[in-house]
Amino acid sequence: MRKTLSFLAVLSAACGNATPSNFAGSYAGTVVDGDNACQLQGWTAGSSSSFQATITQDGPDAQLQVPSNTLVGLALVLYLGTNTFSGKVTGNDFTAAYLGTKQQTQGACSYTVNTKLDVTIDDKNNIAGTLSYTPVTNGDPSCGALNTCSNVQNVTGSRTGP
Repeated sequence: MRKTLSFLAVLSAACGNATPSNFAGSYAGTVVDGDNACQLQGWTAGSSSSFQATITQDGPDAQLQVPSNTLVGLALVLYLGTNTFSGKVTGNDFTAAYLGTKQQTQGACSYTVNTKLDVTIDDKNNIAGTLSYTPVTNGDPSCGALNTCSNVQNVTGSRTGP
């Protein structure tokens, strides 16, 4: 019985600590706007934008940066306050979150936007996943949908260099 429990403990630890994939490199891809649940101006379901990004990685710690001199990078800086996302790699998954710092207003409504990036890499160096935007409001009724919504973009791309 003790041997069985020891074996299960080792097996469980091995499965829970998947070796992180190598995400480091340069990427080119596309983001496609999903439904506009937050009723954001300029957000059109189905519209797409190309992006370039660089991911640096040290073990399970990784950071994605979209150049601020590109349209997507500049939009991120203006809307969120950053063009860099830090997170963790577990197996073939990279998850990063950013707590928005850029204050937005809409009448008496005041809000920032938190983001979460979830992407998976395959054995051909392609990435796919989502980038979610969730407003954090002051709770004013004029915030409307912003009080309870989240907008999502689908992300696809491929590694273009080291």
